[in-house]
Amino acid sequence: MSDVRSKISRLLFGGKLEQRLVKWVLVCGAAALLLYAVLSMFFVNIVETSELKSSFVQSRLVSDADSLQKYVDEQTGLVNDVKAINDWDKSNGNVLLAVSVDGRVIYPTSLTASSADDANTIYTLDENDDETEDQEEYDDFYRTELTLSDGEKANIYIYADYDHVFFILLNNSAIAIAVVGFFVLFVLGIHRRISYIRELEADVVAMGSGDLDQAVTVVGDDELGSLAHEMDEMRVSFAEQMATEQRATQANRDLVTTMSHDLRTPLTSLLLYVQILKDGRFSGEQQMQGYLDKIYDRSMQIKSLSDSLFRHFLVGDNVKEEQEHEEGPLGTVMEDLLSGFVASLEAAGFTADVAGTLNGEGFPVDVEKLSRVIDNLLSNALKYADAATPIQITAVKGDTQCMITISNAIARTPRSSESTGIGIGNIKRLMGELGGMFSYQESNSTYTTRLKFPRRA
Repeated sequence: MSDVRSKISRLLFGGKLEQRLVKWVLVCGAAALLLYAVLSMFFVNIVETSELKSSFVQSRLVSDADSLQKYVDEQTGLVNDVKAINDWDKSNGNVLLAVSVDGRVIYPTSLTASSADDANTIYTLDENDDETEDQEEYDDFYRTELTLSDGEKANIYIYADYDHVFFILLNNSAIAIAVVGFFVLFVLGIHRRISYIRELEADVVAMGSGDLDQAVTVVGDDELGSLAHEMDEMRVSFAEQMATEQRATQANRDLVTTMSHDLRTPLTSLLLYVQILKDGRFSGEQQMQGYLDKIYDRSMQIKSLSDSLFRHFLVGDNVKEEQEHEEGPLGTVMEDLLSGFVASLEAAGFTADVAGTLNGEGFPVDVEKLSRVIDNLLSNALKYADAATPIQITAVKGDTQCMITISNAIARTPRSSESTGIGIGNIKRLMGELGGMFSYQESNSTYTTRLKFPRRA
């Protein structure tokens, strides 16, 4: 049974929107015609069997007689009675009328010449209850009295085809009901699609207000369903585009923040060495040249970072520019970086104890990234380490990994109250890109960081 209903539903409501509307109009038209046929049969039965028709005809004839009496009364003194009756008869062309006084026909005037026979015939019908063949000819006439202007009573006989009028009224009623039924059925049929259009309107309003998480309701396979599907695809596309833009914006923000933080560390060291030279705190030409070399190295590091930032925004987020990265063996690169790390600490008034070495480790590393890692560690030490306690730096070569441990006492009064966590995040990210790992541990008085690199056979 459900399969039959499904097939009928697809037959009536399937297909494109225009086809569905045409089908539904035809169905509604057929239903309206059927309703009209049923009502017509019902009304014919009323005409044939009920007293409604007789009551209607009688009431209309009585109304005509009353209208004639009123008109004659209004014309009293203006025209004679026959003229008044004639005028009324002309204005009511669908009525057959005859008037007699004492058996003499006074209207229509065409009967007055032979009034004796005709009037007597009518009069006889009035007085005689026996039906004759002549009487049947006047069975449909309505008889009543008319008061003339002089007070004399006249008999009037009125006939009109009110049976046909009654049938026309019933037929028009059937047509009106069928037309109303057509529109009601049509509106009920399209109500579901109208409701769906309102639902789509609500979805569009939600999209316009920025709610791209609410899916557009897709119902049916007509043009509305196709439109809803395209709207939902557009919603998904907009949502993905906005998410991509947000990720790109966040990535740019993170990059600027990271670069800014990474620029500050070499810049701090640069200013430190410049201040040493400016104050003349060096013990000879060789030491001065060493500071100048460090200033140059820091300047080139700052330039490299600024060039990277410039390339990122110039090339764009979706284009990856191939860059040449300088690589070197872990042991050699780390030895140089730790040497500079210690020199920077000592120039800032700290002391450092170094134990162990990674010399001989051939694990290739990106020099610039590892330099940024050490710079971030230097920045943290300069901000939070206690200058009165030596900073411990230990290099260990294990069986599976190499590890650099830096431990310092925490200053009771940090030289900077700024702590954004950017440096730690940068170190973790850079160590991941280098293939290593980063960890840190903080106690009440000591801060320890560890850099771990896998060993290669």
